[in-house]
Amino acid sequence: MKREWLVKARKEKGVSQAKVARAIGVAPVTYGRYEAGDRTPSPNIATAIGAVLNVPREKFFWP
Repeated sequence: MKREWLVKARKEKGVSQAKVARAIGVAPVTYGRYEAGDRTPSPNIATAIGAVLNVPREKFFWP
């Protein structure tokens, strides 16, 4: 299930998937899988994404 809220947050910041991936220390394909809903980030990575995109990390774990 695609995480539209995550895609929207990234686009509102005007950054690419690759830029977010570099900022949080994962491969771009891995970050893409987070947006696609194919993978759930670890709590530490979710926190890092939250810091970069200003989204609550809890959104990854509770719909």
